Amino acid sequence: MINLTLTEPPVNTPSRAQRGKVLRAYSKAGILAGVDENLIRRTVGAFIAAGIDPALSTSGALAKEIRANQVALLGAVVNAAPAEDLFADPKAQTPGEVHVNTPRWDVNQKFDFLGKLVHLVITEVNPSCVILGDGGLGKTYTVKQQLAKAGFKEGIDFEFFSGTATAAGLYRLLYENNGKLIVFDDCDAVLKDPTAVNVLKAALDSFEVRKVSWISSLRVDGLPQSFEFTGRVIFISNLDMSRIPEPIVSRSISIDLTMNAEEKLGRMEALLPTLETNVALVEKEEVLALLKEHRAEIKNLNLRTLLKAIRIRKAYGTQVDAKGELIWRELALFAILS
Repeated sequence: MINLTLTEPPVNTPSRAQRGKVLRAYSKAGILAGVDENLIRRTVGAFIAAGIDPALSTSGALAKEIRANQVALLGAVVNAAPAEDLFADPKAQTPGEVHVNTPRWDVNQKFDFLGKLVHLVITEVNPSCVILGDGGLGKTYTVKQQLAKAGFKEGIDFEFFSGTATAAGLYRLLYENNGKLIVFDDCDAVLKDPTAVNVLKAALDSFEVRKVSWISSLRVDGLPQSFEFTGRVIFISNLDMSRIPEPIVSRSISIDLTMNAEEKLGRMEALLPTLETNVALVEKEEVLALLKEHRAEIKNLNLRTLLKAIRIRKAYGTQVDAKGELIWRELALFAILS
């Protein structure tokens, strides 16, 4: 991640290629409606000041940096000018844009809501939910926590699947685990295959009877061509909401847990007492303080990063080097910044 600050580009008018890449990047970041020419121009300037020519980068890479800096980018504009100057049509603001401008819930409230919404799928109030957001911040942990709280047993009441699956494999999986709660954890292939999406559309529909059919010359050996699906499905993914097929989103409770660096650190702080319980809380707080100090340099800021550093802190304790400096600090930084 780089730090972006809105600024005028060296040349007042960006090139068409620079402008087009930044506009597409805002779109991929889920921030398109109403983004004006002033914001595009100053975002081009922000990238150039950071040593990146938007015309020579991909819109996907630019979108990632825009998401990571969304408060700095959009917040700066909102604080500097009336909302109508930023949004040509204020009614066209997306929920994501409104969240950036006027945060309503802190990150720990979001995870509390996540638990409650997952409970609705567990108790068959809704057939499915889609949980999105950066990896390593507790999405899977929260789902498993709710399953355990409900007394569910893996292999009996629910199944976890990750990796890849073909459309035919998905059909078999749904048939053989019918009636259970099925969790797809980082199994993004089923969301990218149009045939698999059609199978899921039928399985997750809102009709009282959800009939799933496989009518193809490529038969799924040993299975009927159709069956009534009575199970539930939870998708856990690191994909952006814009990359989830609309039929899946519209049939599911959709939960976007995308976070900026400050929210990630806030989530880590809330979980700190429950992590690595064989390490004193004060020592874990020292590690978190180190991550906060260097957050701008850390490419993958998540719970795994924190755990790695805590274990290094525990292993080296109060040992110092020849200069009298604590060994664990530089060692932890080396491990997480390399």
